Amino acid sequence: MKSSTDIKRQVEKELAELSLFGSKPGLDRIKQLLKKLGNPERDLKCIHIAGTNGKGSTSLIVGSVLSAAGYKVGRFTSPHLYSYFERITINEYEIEPSILMDYLYNVKNHAKSLEDEGHEYPTEFEILTAIALKCFKDYKVDIAILEVGMGGIYDSTNVIESPLVSVITSIGCDHTQYLGDTLKEIAHNKAGIIKTNVPVVTGEINDDALSVIRKRATQLNARLFHANEIKIKLLKPPDLSGFTIDIKGLSINIESVKISLLGDFQLTNISVSILVLEILKNNGYKITNEIIAKTFPSLKHPGRLEIVSNNPLVIVDVAHNPQGSQALARSLETLLPNKKKVLVCGFLDDKDIQENLKPLGNKTKICIITKPKSHRSSNWHNIAFIWQQEFPHIKFIVEENIQRAVEKGFSLVGTGEYLLIAGSFYLLSEARQLFVQN
Repeated sequence: MKSSTDIKRQVEKELAELSLFGSKPGLDRIKQLLKKLGNPERDLKCIHIAGTNGKGSTSLIVGSVLSAAGYKVGRFTSPHLYSYFERITINEYEIEPSILMDYLYNVKNHAKSLEDEGHEYPTEFEILTAIALKCFKDYKVDIAILEVGMGGIYDSTNVIESPLVSVITSIGCDHTQYLGDTLKEIAHNKAGIIKTNVPVVTGEINDDALSVIRKRATQLNARLFHANEIKIKLLKPPDLSGFTIDIKGLSINIESVKISLLGDFQLTNISVSILVLEILKNNGYKITNEIIAKTFPSLKHPGRLEIVSNNPLVIVDVAHNPQGSQALARSLETLLPNKKKVLVCGFLDDKDIQENLKPLGNKTKICIITKPKSHRSSNWHNIAFIWQQEFPHIKFIVEENIQRAVEKGFSLVGTGEYLLIAGSFYLLSEARQLFVQN
């Protein structure tokens, strides 16, 4: 009989093999697969979340409040830091290895039968989407929160026909080879999750991109809500313990609530989440100010402006696109305005590395460039040339091994300085484990 660890390794191996075939936008494969499974998506009440950044924090906040309110909440997220098992949770508990294995083999058998019938074999993300939807139906969740993997229109999660609410957290330049080169084109793709008569919540979005979303919402008679409808007042400057804020919403009003998540960008994610919770509350979900106030101080989102050591201070963040890097840099300037840092970074080849690096040079004493563990990082050495062009007066070191890169960075942190590890999920998944037992 296989141990839980052995089962987990087997599942990880099989899913990782599927990931090598990459992304293939389109809904035909997932629709055919879900039909084989009895269309579980039709029996679920869903919240559908798209966006360049902020999806994970928003789904965490909303899911945690709903769970605290007594609802059974399924959450499908991506990508993961350590394990595929993080991607499918019920009330924040990861799916058990033996259970995921059973679902994986069942779904793969259906995928093989589709291939035998002449259909294209589903992608890794489509297999995972099908598993999540079937699992959430079987376990009778009260509500399923689904994060879009990429874009919106052709993402496999967009098989949901009538969610309770659609959310677009942000629009930035990422996955441009699939979504388009301009914010308007990317917004058009993400606006593909908007459904007829279903309310839409947006975060802070560029006016040009927002105009695309507004037009689509108007066409589908989908009421549009914007994060700035929620008024948040900082009661004192944010520090490394988080924020203390007043929240004034449309029907939710909370005074002096502590937020444990770090980063200025989390204030927008909180506003978006409050709007989603208000929409649910108006639909009969029992969400109170007291439950929200009780939930917010204990929220944790690994790998998002997370402190993993205090002596010296070490911060990790999955700032893997330009918008994420800019948000990280702004937050660090607020939290640690006079402190220099040692930077350890690594990005995948298909990212806009120059735009990722630009915000991270401020107050950097030295940069250590390393290689994320992915087949998509074969040109990782190029980061050194880009760094030299952008910051010719800031020294850099190239170290392929992530552990040695982090150890070197750790040794170079001086008094009053800190270590920042930022970039790809593949970098963070290894680097973070040097400090935190997950």
